[in-house]
Amino acid sequence: MTKQKASEQEIILLSYKVIRAVGKNIKFNETIDHELSMLQLRALMLIADKENVTMSQLAKELNVKLPTATVLIDRLLVNRLVERVDDENDRRKVLITLTTKGKKDLEKSTKAKVERMTYVLNVISEQDKSNLLEILKKLYQKLEKEGK
Repeated sequence: MTKQKASEQEIILLSYKVIRAVGKNIKFNETIDHELSMLQLRALMLIADKENVTMSQLAKELNVKLPTATVLIDRLLVNRLVERVDDENDRRKVLITLTTKGKKDLEKSTKAKVERMTYVLNVISEQDKSNLLEILKKLYQKLEKEGK
């Protein structure tokens, strides 16, 4: 087969397949005592990154409707991973923060993911890892710029 320029469609489809395969191989629930959905994990990561978020901010960042974000946070509250805290500057606002347990569980899950991804990435050469890193940086910077 002759070398052909990779089509955008091939890149998109293969990227999707790789993401799914990696997702299947990374068991982020193995290290904690309860199941987390991918959306719950994303919410925990967002809350950790921003430290305090409102429900509206959370819904916007996760690209879900406010009622969906509320149900999501209610489930995390049951597992004692987050807590609602009154905003000191605006009593009308309620902020969502991680609990100590939430921080520990997120840290365990993240560590397990990093270990598994390290194992997965060992199938490619150091040069390929370097190239992949540069491509991912460019994509991320472009997407972040467009998202603002």
